[in-house]
Amino acid sequence: MIWSPYTVKDITAIESVQRYFTKRLHVPVFNKLCYRDRLQHLNIPSLELRRLHTDLIWCYKIVFNMVDLRFDEFFEWSPSGSTRGHKYKLYKKNL
Repeated sequence: MIWSPYTVKDITAIESVQRYFTKRLHVPVFNKLCYRDRLQHLNIPSLELRRLHTDLIWCYKIVFNMVDLRFDEFFEWSPSGSTRGHKYKLYKKNL
């Protein structure tokens, strides 16, 4: 089973692990920088952004049948025939 936090409290708690680690790296300037600047200097994204990126990749794979998961268990197509920009407007299915 895969778990991805969605509450602000859980996201903050998980992000604090990376925040703590980057602050204690043996680079003298890092302990004075804010978290966002440390991430920029290290050229790494936040954990929240990495989870979002992974979620979007999984969504793409589900929509285009690249994984053994059924589209209709997770999403519904837009009820209107025309959407602005593309035909892949999705709605999350209420479970």
